[in-house]
Amino acid sequence: MKIVKSNDAQSIKNSDTSNLLEYSIGLNDKDIDFCINTINGRYPEKGYCTNEKCKELCYILDGKGTFNKRDESINFEQGDVILIEKEEIYY
Repeated sequence: MKIVKSNDAQSIKNSDTSNLLEYSIGLNDKDIDFCINTINGRYPEKGYCTNEKCKELCYILDGKGTFNKRDESINFEQGDVILIEKEEIYY
């Protein structure tokens, strides 16, 4: 069992539209990532992104938006959960 206290999470400005509170650095586990990401606008600002190391599970705390893959768009809102597969390309 591992614990990362909120005081130990790292604050990272990922871009002009994305601010992270990163917990996974303290977990030091290659199979899982956890952060709180506050996104205001498009992320990434242009192009696509991917997580090459592990899957991501996103729980929408507040707001709504659209998750875009190359061939599909998914609308989401507060309370929804999104599973992003390893190496899935999206914005």
